Amino acid sequence: FFSDHLSPNTLLYIVSGPTNVHTVRVFLFVIYTFLAGFGIYLLLKEMKLGIFPSIMGGLCYMFSGSFISTTYAGHLGRAISVSLLPLMLLFILKGVRRRKFFYFVFFAGITSLAFLAGHFQMTYYAVGFSIFFLIFLLFGERKTLKIKGVLKVLSLFIIGIIVLGMIVSVSFLPVYRNLSFGARGQTKGYEYTTSWSMPTAELIDLFVPEFSGIKEHYWGGNYFKLHSEYFGILPLILLLIGVFFCFKDRNVKFFFFFGVAALFLALGKNTPIFKIAYYVLPAIKKFRAPALIFYLVTFSVTVIAAFGLKRILERKDSKKIIISILLFIGCYLIFGFIAVVGKEGVITFLKSHFSYLQLPQSASKLKAFTENYPLFIKGLGKSIIISIVCFVLILLFQKERLKTIYLMLGLLMVMLFDQWFIEKRFLADVPHPSEYYKKDEVIKFLDNDKNLFRIFPLHYRRSNDGILILNGIQSLGGYHPNPIRRYQELIGAGESVMFSPMNLIEYPKMINILNGKYVIGVSLPSDTLRFDERTRAAIKQWRLYYSRFNKVYQGSQYAIYENQDCIPRAFFVEDYKVFKDKDSLLQFMKKGKFNPLQTVLLEEKPDIPHPDTILGGSLVSIEDYNANRIHIEVDAKNRGFLVLCENYYPRWHSYVDGKKTEVYLANYTLRAVPLDAGKHSVFFVYEDTSYTIGKTLSIIGLIILLFSFIFQFLRRKEILG
Repeated sequence: FFSDHLSPNTLLYIVSGPTNVHTVRVFLFVIYTFLAGFGIYLLLKEMKLGIFPSIMGGLCYMFSGSFISTTYAGHLGRAISVSLLPLMLLFILKGVRRRKFFYFVFFAGITSLAFLAGHFQMTYYAVGFSIFFLIFLLFGERKTLKIKGVLKVLSLFIIGIIVLGMIVSVSFLPVYRNLSFGARGQTKGYEYTTSWSMPTAELIDLFVPEFSGIKEHYWGGNYFKLHSEYFGILPLILLLIGVFFCFKDRNVKFFFFFGVAALFLALGKNTPIFKIAYYVLPAIKKFRAPALIFYLVTFSVTVIAAFGLKRILERKDSKKIIISILLFIGCYLIFGFIAVVGKEGVITFLKSHFSYLQLPQSASKLKAFTENYPLFIKGLGKSIIISIVCFVLILLFQKERLKTIYLMLGLLMVMLFDQWFIEKRFLADVPHPSEYYKKDEVIKFLDNDKNLFRIFPLHYRRSNDGILILNGIQSLGGYHPNPIRRYQELIGAGESVMFSPMNLIEYPKMINILNGKYVIGVSLPSDTLRFDERTRAAIKQWRLYYSRFNKVYQGSQYAIYENQDCIPRAFFVEDYKVFKDKDSLLQFMKKGKFNPLQTVLLEEKPDIPHPDTILGGSLVSIEDYNANRIHIEVDAKNRGFLVLCENYYPRWHSYVDGKKTEVYLANYTLRAVPLDAGKHSVFFVYEDTSYTIGKTLSIIGLIILLFSFIFQFLRRKEILG
């Protein structure tokens, strides 16, 4: 889907080799961490905030939860989008002030990197932020620029957007053209779009990050949480000062109101505001997880906090600033008193809060909250201590008992300690790839079968981490950001993008059609008396399911079952049955009352008569099988169809004996090609004109970007020389 395989990062993967991919990813996380800090440092310097506020802003942003915590789940794309936002705004700011074409081309270059290597949804938000920032700047500079200057800047920005579109065309044109065939191609409604909204209660996490629980201690409103929005106590204090004492500054107003807007959008379904965005803003209906926009809140807070620090360093409004910080600490103390004294009342409230959940889930949430409460109290105490330390440092500075350099060192040390204390929990150690990808019992067994087949990783925990494909084992499962919608419907996953094979469990014959040869299950205990009744019933149910297959391996953790009714990857059938729509076809397949080796199920009537008799005996041989080209030799004894157990996709074309032939949508999601009796060479070839056009546009866009770099380099050399 929006993978980074067409980004500059891929060069590092290629050079390092497949076994060092994880090492490269760690390296990229480190690089983009420093790029995030350096980018916002340059932006704040360009905004004339001075060296110390700029340094503070850079460190605050690069070690914030919105960035660092993405490492835990391996969301490198999210980290890249977060890190490149400051540079995007920097080039917009420079472009407006200097009215030079190459700044907008540099904006296009940075944004294209965010799109190609980063997270599409988060980069989409960043582009929206950039557009509003541009409008804000033009409005503020309208008297200086005048109409002619404004039109020039707008023209340059539009050209930059065109260059951006050209650079990303190689990746996005094919995706856009084929989006309707993916699970994400259809709008799935407000409920889906607002799933994974940020719960309002988790706003308290900004003050006490342990409140809703970290990682395994999480009890909040979502199913789980593997990240943090926390950016520290000091930025909150500086935000308070920036808003109260620098609000007359246009920049503070802009980032404040945009930050508030982003916060409301992050809350998603928990406020009515998101409905406006849902119906007004383009493409929002295609996304989910509104909480992803929260990094714009972090960014806005960082910028305003830099203004707050600048105010402190100027020693203006000293008395009012001290009182404001004291009030801030006072609120903490009151909250802490309520939390310590009123624990039972809070638990009673949460019981009613979780009442909408089913009993097991409600009990689980309440248990997690109770176990997390002592951690929350400790975290609250830590937050109070940090706020007091910040207050003392600022007070000493205002009374001229502390030099600026020592104030900055003290505040930065406190802020980094505060952030690191939380974010280090999201930096998990993992074994070296050579150890992590060491062949387990499942891989060792499957390695012995050299035929072309797929496995059904029903209970295999490692089906998504790459170990299967690394060993050349093909699977019915795994994860794809935008899987084929027909395939998801066939396996029973519905509109989900996850591998949820309910139909493969309820209707096991469907595994046959998909070339599923082995089922990976867990080793079931022979003695079930030690388990409770519910667990015994589940074990009995799975044992009944596995009994349909032949157990060929019993290991310590997994059992492997062979599906003896597995259909080959490619086979020939002589008859067909046509259905009026896909729903009736799927229902027919669920009944399992047809022989897929004799009859292919179609949704379009072919120009082929039904056979008088089924002859059988046709031979099919796969000669070549790779990602973009499949070669099959067929010796057909009768007229019929070559069926290939691969998802139907309109950009896959077939050539029979060198002549282009129509590919039919077969068995709900597979491919079928009509053949006459006799010997045939059949080629399936992936051909997409949108990719060819996109590649050409991308090359042109990159040439424009390259010449802009060269021009700027020569120009600076001429000025310095």
